[in-house]
Amino acid sequence: MHKNEEMYGESIEFYDIAALPHSNVNESILKKFARMTDMNEGVIVDIGAGTGRNIMELAKYTPTKELIALEPSKYMRISFMTRLVDNQEMQKKITLLPLSIEEYNFEEKISGILCMGVLGHLNENQRLYLWNTLEYNLQSNVPVLIEILDKRFLSMNKGKRISVSYQGRLRYESYINDIKKIDSNKWEWMIAYKVFDKDKLINRIESPMYWTYNSIESILEELHDIHFRGVKLSESLLLAKKI
Repeated sequence: MHKNEEMYGESIEFYDIAALPHSNVNESILKKFARMTDMNEGVIVDIGAGTGRNIMELAKYTPTKELIALEPSKYMRISFMTRLVDNQEMQKKITLLPLSIEEYNFEEKISGILCMGVLGHLNENQRLYLWNTLEYNLQSNVPVLIEILDKRFLSMNKGKRISVSYQGRLRYESYINDIKKIDSNKWEWMIAYKVFDKDKLINRIESPMYWTYNSIESILEELHDIHFRGVKLSESLLLAKKI
């Protein structure tokens, strides 16, 4: 994976509050995905669960399912665990494991896979390893919900503010300070996070973010090659099933 782990140490405070306005997964999509998992036996696995937002939201619509969250980043897990300890119901339903997909053993039956915002951290060989792992371990008709980077982020102007959110009297803003292509489909962003108390800047952090971009169409083609049928839900979401 790209070395984003050190970046999370400083920016984890901003991760959820900055991402909130750009969530691509709405309630209707998660409910549809939940209904699809109900048709299969087994646990739901979230690959690269991050701070837990997606899987905890999904858990609301899957009352009979156990959920497994895989998250190798210790910073992400700290944020995730904070969410879990404040919600006893979720704490009973969700198991958070400090593992990557390469380390997970797939000993249990799987009824659904979440793969949200993970592909950009993988190079081509790692991505193909992921597909082959799913093809080998999943039964037919197990749904896989996949989120990729929205293509619009590749053409944003430097200095553009990409989010603004509020926490009490504080205003959290994030900006793209720089963006450059470093390989055929690899990109580097320099993200600036700023915190204001009214108009006074009280905190500022710059963090690099490295990302590999692959279009929905190219991902669907890769999945088709390993016998998955997929459908494009939006410019950044697709749903696939093993045939």
